[in-house]
Amino acid sequence: MKLAGICAALGVVSRRWGGRGVRSPRGYSADVPSASIRPPSLVIAAGLTVVAAVFMAVMAVLAFTARGALGAGVGAALLGWAALLAWAGTAFFRGRRWSRGPVVAAGLLHLASFANFVPSQPLALIPAAVALGTVVAAVWPATTRALHLDVGPADTAPAEPADRGAPEAPTDRGDAPPAG
Repeated sequence: MKLAGICAALGVVSRRWGGRGVRSPRGYSADVPSASIRPPSLVIAAGLTVVAAVFMAVMAVLAFTARGALGAGVGAALLGWAALLAWAGTAFFRGRRWSRGPVVAAGLLHLASFANFVPSQPLALIPAAVALGTVVAAVWPATTRALHLDVGPADTAPAEPADRGAPEAPTDRGDAPPAG
């Protein structure tokens, strides 16, 4: 049996054999969490981002069909934004670590812009709530753990002193050994 077959049988995916990366110690790929491992908050944030992308695509079509000089330009900008949102939402669903930044940034941008419309258009509360749900779900602790973004100084081993036999240096707290 070839090494690639052994790695596949053990669940290890290597870049050398066309995979996306080595599986993490937690038992699932850091790039693509399995459906049973994905926390609901990750799925909700990705889904709401794709919902926002569909909404922007519909607004782009409406802008293209509107009469006026700016319709085509606004439609093109909205269509590009919809494509960016769909790309970020899909990458977030697949567990790409980098995708949380664009998802949160887009959610905050949508929240601010739609919240601005609420006084004159109460229906703007709906997309504002979607944006708020996206941001909250994207920064939820379970999502952070699933994306392996929770690794920090507390998760690393403490540094070993260079010389274990040397006495500790005196401090200015008055616990220095008596002189003499």
